[in-house]
Amino acid sequence: MGKAWGFGRYGGPEVQEFFDRPDPVPGRGEVLIRVDVAGVNPLDHVLRSGPVSGLDGGRPFPRVLGMEAAGTVLARGEDVDGLEVGDAVFGFALTGGGTYAETTVLSAANTARIPAGLSATVAATLPVAGTTAVDALDQLGLPAGATVLVNGVGGGVGLAVARLAAGRELRVIGTGSAAKRERAEAVGVRFVDYAPAALAAVENGHASGKVVIEVA
Repeated sequence: MGKAWGFGRYGGPEVQEFFDRPDPVPGRGEVLIRVDVAGVNPLDHVLRSGPVSGLDGGRPFPRVLGMEAAGTVLARGEDVDGLEVGDAVFGFALTGGGTYAETTVLSAANTARIPAGLSATVAATLPVAGTTAVDALDQLGLPAGATVLVNGVGGGVGLAVARLAAGRELRVIGTGSAAKRERAEAVGVRFVDYAPAALAAVENGHASGKVVIEVA
């Protein structure tokens, strides 16, 4: 048995609670991990508030909150390649297993070893925000030298977009509150308070391409 944090019915924050549950058993293509760090996302309260097609896994109550985690592989199901017991990993819990728990099951297809030099704390923040940022930039397919305006650059997705865009030789302008300026500028963002001024900055940027990514 292990501790988990979740909800026994849909509702507001008042339905959240600790409860005991048996350690889950990994099925085909899954790994059981000891959760060292769990990521926190806005989607958590959405899942708690009501059913979300494709994300609750059809699991009975009580359900465990959390969409992403980093930890250590404790066991493997059948047909798992590339991951071994004892590996430090990070990944998604996309089928309703939840990550606010001592142990959880992750799909091996959505799990990877933590690269050397990357802490579990940082790795646990990457599955949701990081893949969202990669997907957005991949879909845009911008050429080097293009300008991207990230509206709401101070959050997890916004900062991930900024870092990845810089690696693709894109120019990044980001909007946000003054409290987010230092964090954004540390990753090379040309920071502007709020959208109207930032849009004007893009228009005056004389870049070869201009795209707005809304993450606020």
